[in-house]
Amino acid sequence: MTNIRRYFAEGQINFLTHVTYNRIPILTDNIDLFWNAYQYSCGKNGADLIAWVILPDHAHLLINPAGNNLPNLMKLFKLKFSGLYRAKHHLLKGRIWQNNVETARVSTYFAPIIA
Repeated sequence: MTNIRRYFAEGQINFLTHVTYNRIPILTDNIDLFWNAYQYSCGKNGADLIAWVILPDHAHLLINPAGNNLPNLMKLFKLKFSGLYRAKHHLLKGRIWQNNVETARVSTYFAPIIA
């Protein structure tokens, strides 16, 4: 296993991609759960969701964590969505997300255009 380190700077805008396990197309049919999980993990902590695209098997987010620990926010988001999804569909176990989250910092060159 590789030891990948990610560095996040305060005020930095990040582009994230979350992919469902085996690309199972569940997100657009459970958009309410997605937003509930986002509000629980990021919204109440002041993270700023700048733009998003939610597709059946993955989602792209452009987010400013606003001083919060981004990996912890995303972990909380995935845990909350998974719990809500399992409860709604009466599942006791099973993976919902792929292990990794693809991240990229948005260049400060483009940040004024986005903000």
